[in-house]
Amino acid sequence: MFETIHWSVYSKASSKQKAMKLFSNFEIAVGTKLNLLACEPYSKGDYNYSIIFTSPLNQNDLSQAVLETVLTHENLVEVGL
Repeated sequence: MFETIHWSVYSKASSKQKAMKLFSNFEIAVGTKLNLLACEPYSKGDYNYSIIFTSPLNQNDLSQAVLETVLTHENLVEVGL
């Protein structure tokens, strides 16, 4: 069973508070509670924060798991992923 999707997002947010606001927006876009694993300063390239989290998947079939991952990604892109 495919239970969760693991996400790593690199943000140009100028503060941890703004990075956490972006994470909150992700939860709204996905429509479910996300599990925040880390929100830490990141200094490579143009990015300031690394946000690592999981979202529920709960799919038995691989093709359905891939489809749900793609659809979730589309929702996250709408809010600035």
